[in-house]
Amino acid sequence: MISIFLLEGKKLLSYKFQLVFSLLHPLFGFLVQYYLWGALYATQYASGMSYSDDQMFTYYAVASILFVMIKTNSGMIANEFKNGLLDNELVRPINLIKYRLWRSISERCLYTVFYLAMLFLLVAALKISAFGDISLIHLVSFVVFTILSFLISFFLDFITGLLAMAIDEVWAVQAILSFIVNFISGYYIPLLLFPGHIEAIFQFTPFYYLFYFPAQIFTLSRIDQSIMKPLLIALFWVFALVIMSNGICKRLSNGYSSYAG
Repeated sequence: MISIFLLEGKKLLSYKFQLVFSLLHPLFGFLVQYYLWGALYATQYASGMSYSDDQMFTYYAVASILFVMIKTNSGMIANEFKNGLLDNELVRPINLIKYRLWRSISERCLYTVFYLAMLFLLVAALKISAFGDISLIHLVSFVVFTILSFLISFFLDFITGLLAMAIDEVWAVQAILSFIVNFISGYYIPLLLFPGHIEAIFQFTPFYYLFYFPAQIFTLSRIDQSIMKPLLIALFWVFALVIMSNGICKRLSNGYSSYAG
């Protein structure tokens, strides 16, 4: 698997312009949020906000980093299925999920390194007050939940990509689901700004642990509840998605017929 990790990294580095260009999307998104919330905090309407302006900027900076770290291309398996390119992977003596997972890990590691450099340069240039002090326990918690967030994102995208077996225009489903997931996971708007019962409901879904909860740990440097409950819920979803992915892959391997003939 290490060889897959290294080969994927070398392949990505051969397309440096494409790599940097793809990172402009989350960087531009952070800039939009920075100026939008900056304008709001300059008015009287921000007096009752749950975050200070620095905390809000930190939240969106962390959210943009998480976007780069966890948004895998495992959903691209849908296009490969439609074009018959999946045959090459199904006939190889490798586990399809592990192969895709290690490719995604390599990709996300490389993208994260480049994006962190770009983001810190931007933050320094604009003199944005973000990334305050964080305790060691919260830093460790952030890392743990970021790993779980990546796994949840990978398997959600993977399962959605496999919908190509049953749906012809799976790209439309992926686009709609992507927007919905980004919204209810706190990427667009922190869930803390919604009524309390909304956040209480979402914490039992896998989406709660994609952006909001990891970013909340880093932004506020505190956890208002025991870490065990969200940890167990996140672990449950990881295991549930792994079981679902394995089940679908076994069905795919046993009864696969390529559209490409």
